[in-house]
Amino acid sequence: SMNIKCFPLINILLLNLFVSCAIKKVKRSPANSLNLKQKLLKNVKSAHFWAPLGIASVIHLSKSDDKISEWAYENKPVYGTRENAMKKSDELNTILEAQMYGSILLIPYSAPSESPLYYSFAKAGAGLAAYLAFKQTRDVTYHAKVAADRERPNSADYLSFPSGHSSAASAARTVTSKNLEQLQYSRTTELIWNGLNTTVAAGTLWARVESKWHYPVDTLVGYSLGQIVSSTIYDSLSEFNPNSFFNFMFDKDSASATYKVSF
Repeated sequence: SMNIKCFPLINILLLNLFVSCAIKKVKRSPANSLNLKQKLLKNVKSAHFWAPLGIASVIHLSKSDDKISEWAYENKPVYGTRENAMKKSDELNTILEAQMYGSILLIPYSAPSESPLYYSFAKAGAGLAAYLAFKQTRDVTYHAKVAADRERPNSADYLSFPSGHSSAASAARTVTSKNLEQLQYSRTTELIWNGLNTTVAAGTLWARVESKWHYPVDTLVGYSLGQIVSSTIYDSLSEFNPNSFFNFMFDKDSASATYKVSF
């Protein structure tokens, strides 16, 4: 096997190839497989996926990855100290993750019988979908780290590419953004909320560079990876409709509930 200790442009291209082809490995019926592929293609078109990859390509081609990393660590223009940058990257991610789950509570589910149990199950289903999207993003990122085997700028280990903090921040931001689409807020309010969360996620990316735990390309590709993995999984598991999760049947002698997950 090839031991990749540097970051050539081919790694960026392989990420795109992996994303576009991975779904072919999933065994589904033709109809459902097409549905999942459509979700994937929709998410690939997001600027939160392709823009960071484009910036990462420019940085790599201009051979600026090391230069930006060294400048950020030496000057620390945002966080002041390495320790503060490390601390803030954790705090910012915690904020984004809390919003990811908190925004689920705001989604208006309307149950036919206005059953509190029905409502609670719908919320639990959406929460489970968010958890799985977030967890799988972390898992995919870790395996990518092991495969890339890139040394961190501080030489701590060979798990630099892609950035786990960055993919987690992107995943939480993405799920929250999808939840906001279901709320009856004005377009302006939604744009402001999404803009603030994107800024918080960007703060995480820069904190990882300034603390010398990652190169800029690591964080940018991590962000793209988090967006595509979390959005595709979340879209596949949850349509934000209670009927996508549970089907209730009642008669005078019995009641039943069937859990459904749509792929």
